[in-house]
Amino acid sequence: MTDPERPAEPESAAPDAAASVPPARSEPASPVEAALEPDAAPEPEASTPVETVPPLTAAPTATETVAAPAQSQAAAAPEPVPVPAQPAPRPARGRPTLLTTFTRLVTFLFGVLQALLILRIVLLLLVANEENDIVSTILSITAPFVDPFRDMFQLDTVTGDQGSVLDIAAIVALIGWTLLEGLIVSLLRVFDRRSA
Repeated sequence: MTDPERPAEPESAAPDAAASVPPARSEPASPVEAALEPDAAPEPEASTPVETVPPLTAAPTATETVAAPAQSQAAAAPEPVPVPAQPAPRPARGRPTLLTTFTRLVTFLFGVLQALLILRIVLLLLVANEENDIVSTILSITAPFVDPFRDMFQLDTVTGDQGSVLDIAAIVALIGWTLLEGLIVSLLRVFDRRSA
């Protein structure tokens, strides 16, 4: 018997509802279909034990890490007592010895002679005017010191087209007098050490 207040449902509704529900499958046909199915629930994984991590402590700052060793070193090593610097003793300045004075005099005289010989070589090379008082004085002063070295070699002078002269005897004299100066100064220093 049908309820008069409730209308009768059409019988065609039941088959449509049954047709719209997809048949349940025991397992998917392929992995692609399993990934596309929305209702497919992933299989529960085996429970892994959860490790407890201790709480992180704040890392020390750069000033703390530098200050800690510095404080420990300061506590370990006592402060050094400053020692006043003593000036080096100065050698006593007395009057120079006779040999020292003679050595200085020889060095000075040979230095003047070497300078005059160099001037002679340059003046002759640059064709200086020999009538000039300075040029004639330098040439006359150096002539006695050059004469012992003349005719030592077959080539004493080299003359150029413009009248310039390269005085080879003056160059040899410069070398000879410099060697003689070195020999005298060395002998004086040897005698000075023996007397000391």
